[in-house]
Amino acid sequence: MTDRSTTAAARSRLLERLRSVTAAWSVNGRDVRLVAGFDLSIEPGDLLIVTPPNGERLLVQLHELGAVSRQGITVELDPAGLGVADDRAADREPVDDFGIQRATVSLQARVVEGAGVVLGRLDGDGEVGAFDDATIEPADDDTVAAYFDGVVGGGPGLEIGTLRSSAVPARLRPKGFARHTFMCGQSGSGKTFSLGVVLERLLNETDLPVIIVDPNSDYVNLGRIDSRTAINRFAATKLSAADHAALRDRYTAHADVAVASARDGDLPLRIHLSDLTLAEQALTMQLDPLDHPDQYHALIEVHRELGDRPYDAADLDAALLARFDEASRRLAQRISNLGLADWTVWARSDESSLTDVGTDHRVLVLDTGSLADAREDLVLFKKMIAMMS
Repeated sequence: MTDRSTTAAARSRLLERLRSVTAAWSVNGRDVRLVAGFDLSIEPGDLLIVTPPNGERLLVQLHELGAVSRQGITVELDPAGLGVADDRAADREPVDDFGIQRATVSLQARVVEGAGVVLGRLDGDGEVGAFDDATIEPADDDTVAAYFDGVVGGGPGLEIGTLRSSAVPARLRPKGFARHTFMCGQSGSGKTFSLGVVLERLLNETDLPVIIVDPNSDYVNLGRIDSRTAINRFAATKLSAADHAALRDRYTAHADVAVASARDGDLPLRIHLSDLTLAEQALTMQLDPLDHPDQYHALIEVHRELGDRPYDAADLDAALLARFDEASRRLAQRISNLGLADWTVWARSDESSLTDVGTDHRVLVLDTGSLADAREDLVLFKKMIAMMS
């Protein structure tokens, strides 16, 4: 074996050892970094079992993964210590018989690096501390299923699919939706579809009342079940005609969905101006009690004169012009300049208001995408949220 081939063999052996290093560590017990060889078959989103030296097993979800090159590693090698031998020697004599005692090589090792987060402990309770030199292995289905059974609380949960790289059902805890829930993602990442799946499961499996503010008219068909052909086009398990009929009947019985829209809908997407409090009306008119004291006072006075009867923006405008004072005239001018009287969200005084009929349904979809002015969305949203609180 030549000096050059001996050095190459030694470098290859060392690179193989460097690439085979697999370890995970965390400085805070939550955020995890890891390094592994290419033989560890994992992808972002996968669940891993990470075991620190103390033996406690942690379930970690991988968020990031990429290949990196570690350059500029200079190592002084002892070829004999690496076990590199002369291929021509029958007794596999070590290479130092050829006169090579030391070799210095510069290495470039390619490895996989990733980052994830600790979901919880698989053994015992308590907080997870910092750790180093933890082992890594893909989580098996039984371990994952047992962990999420505990998270959901042993109840049936809402099945919304399966976990990535697993046959374990992805389940959500229904009572969690009685509190705040936040879903985010980049454009095109599937937020609308995912929320649609969650809403369908909530409607079908719970009795939670729901108001949906729908600025893009995405959920106006939420109360309707797709045809069996449409469902089976993407379903892993195909529905029979009997199963589809049973699903349709159960969904219809549970859902009770009403769509309020400025276009065709179950309910008109309208409220009276008088449904708003005095402060809400002033906010809609961009009126500040300190910056516009005269106009604000005129609003207070005309609001008192109109009394408890329903009124719309046109009624308010007419009442202001009948007062013949400068503040009332300027407030009427403000309403005209903002175009408030032309908003489609206002119900006339002789029409029903959504605040009167909307709460009769378990699920109310507010199709704000059907409104002409984006400012109308805000007025309607604030009012409906106030109704639910």
